Amino acid sequence: MNQFNNQFKKGILPPQLNYTLENNILDYSKLQYNSRYQSYEFYAGKFPPQWKDEKLFEPIIQMITNKAKLNNMSPLDELNNILNNNIDNNVISNSPQ
Repeated sequence: MNQFNNQFKKGILPPQLNYTLENNILDYSKLQYNSRYQSYEFYAGKFPPQWKDEKLFEPIIQMITNKAKLNNMSPLDELNNILNNNIDNNVISNSPQ
């Protein structure tokens, strides 16, 4: 911390706090945060690989993906939804009571 304070006193911005783009390198995957968490691959990856052979796997995952896109759900929204719908005996349901 003393090193940072000394650099600030000399008018130097420590490299750790310099958030400008160097060499115009930009990681586009970090900009695609919401689209990644609304992709088919993200939701399919939550299930065991053996389930991919089931004939209803693809339509169900596609339905989940479409719902996530429609509701613009992020991982935090998904967790909050699970917590808000948690019923006795740790049974999770999205159906109205």
